[in-house]
Amino acid sequence: MAGPRPERRQRDFYTHWITDRIRFSDTDQVGHVNNLALAAYVETGRLYHSLEVLQPLLGAGHGFILARVEIDYLAELHFGGQVDVGTRVVQLGRSSLTVGTAVFGPDRGCAVVADSIVAHLGPQGPSPFPADLRRRLQGQLPPAAA
Repeated sequence: MAGPRPERRQRDFYTHWITDRIRFSDTDQVGHVNNLALAAYVETGRLYHSLEVLQPLLGAGHGFILARVEIDYLAELHFGGQVDVGTRVVQLGRSSLTVGTAVFGPDRGCAVVADSIVAHLGPQGPSPFPADLRRRLQGQLPPAAA
């Protein structure tokens, strides 16, 4: 990712939301939320999106495994308050999809934009999406990408 496109920094781009608390243990010695904690917020958003949005579309015997994560750190966060984590499918491949995630701080500004590529696991292991599953997943794409 060569820096996130402007729409990826906007709250209305995302379709699934979770909230997480900024913990003291998430901070470094100077009070900034550290990169590992920011990556954990991205992971939590991706996981709940998968459980609540994608898994119901998949059906029995299908799942995803993480293949790659790319993160743009855009702004500092500090201890106190909570973050809102927005997630949505942004790209559909032959046998994988890209999940876009953004972390918004207590001031509602975008602090992180991430792309996670997850590979499809069918009943016999890694495999291309069956046609019916591909159609269901296409409904998750942003209008410009569908």
